[in-house]
Amino acid sequence: MDTRYKEIDYWIKQSNVNFLVICGMGGSGKTTLAQYTVYSNQDKFENIRIVEHIDSEWKEPHHLLKLQETLLGGLGVEKQQVPNHNQGKVMIEKALQRKKALIVLDDIANHVQLEDLLGRGSINEESKIIVTTRKTSMCKWVGSTYGGCREYEMELLDDNEALELFSLHAFGSKNPIEGYKELAQQVVGYCDGNPLALEVLGSSLSHDLSITHWKSELDKLKKDIHPGIRRVLIRSYTSLPYECEKELFLHIACFFNGVDVDYVVKIFEHNCSAVASIKALTKR
Repeated sequence: MDTRYKEIDYWIKQSNVNFLVICGMGGSGKTTLAQYTVYSNQDKFENIRIVEHIDSEWKEPHHLLKLQETLLGGLGVEKQQVPNHNQGKVMIEKALQRKKALIVLDDIANHVQLEDLLGRGSINEESKIIVTTRKTSMCKWVGSTYGGCREYEMELLDDNEALELFSLHAFGSKNPIEGYKELAQQVVGYCDGNPLALEVLGSSLSHDLSITHWKSELDKLKKDIHPGIRRVLIRSYTSLPYECEKELFLHIACFFNGVDVDYVVKIFEHNCSAVASIKALTKR
């Protein structure tokens, strides 16, 4: 965490830019890094607030008002019911102008969600707002709307970091116990540096530390994916707005992984609007 936090620490202490967008794939540690930043700096701000699972909450009726009320509570506004989302935006805009706040808006899927929560008003120059998202295009929109934004793209764990994280969850220590190093390295290779996958599988395998059980579980992973990992990763697919983008993604993943993009465009432009769809996919 310390390695990844250094760049963010500079943004907190010295940058005059209000916004930081942390982007990356599901399970890569965006929320964890944002939380760590808040807990490391909470004494430097008048108010702090972490608003989590925004995209999931957004899909439920009337949850926008609850999200606005949660944010207002973190800005020191006396608890009250927001009458409608437009009034909620106005209330938040006024609070953001007054308060020196550190805010995390977790799992933003599009700029509409961000605008409905923050409005478009000016923000106290000493405030800091962290946005976590899977979309690499978010920082550009934030910068053009609010006048400045830094982007931090999550790096997945290297092999040593991955082995340590997995071991902590599987064995309760930083290294594999005797006789398990080779099996642990197989799991690390499977997870490909994704922290969530390492934590989920480490916790799952910790319940039965027998070689036979571990080999059977690893064999199972060759045929299927752990449901705890699937739930996180599949959201990137289901959130694609167009069926043609989903269709093209599956074609590429199954048959054209590593193939020259011009060749793929030539084959799929007519049926899948490949030029526009590939551009949309690369922004995720």
